[in-house]
Amino acid sequence: MITSMVFDLPTEKAIICLNFIIAVMYSSLLPILIPITTLYLIVTFFCKKALILRYSIRVPADEAISEKIITLIPFVLLAHFFMGVWSHTAVGVFRSDSYLIKLDLNFFTG
Repeated sequence: MITSMVFDLPTEKAIICLNFIIAVMYSSLLPILIPITTLYLIVTFFCKKALILRYSIRVPADEAISEKIITLIPFVLLAHFFMGVWSHTAVGVFRSDSYLIKLDLNFFTG
């Protein structure tokens, strides 16, 4: 059994925050990202919690990353808004003819 495992918690927190920011930013294009990211965050939380409680030693925490992420949330929401406006108004992003299968009728008639 491992008695002490070193976790780089600031890097782990940054990765989780980055995944959250990317999911929020692109969720206007792909709404399925919200449930997928939620599931990812829940699984990651419980896996990290189990690893930290069983195999790691206590290290003093620094709150600087949390404060920076909280100050970034308005910019993330603004990026989400602009990505949604762009994706739903840009020509060619959601073309109606891109979802249709074009059949060559001469192929069937011979």
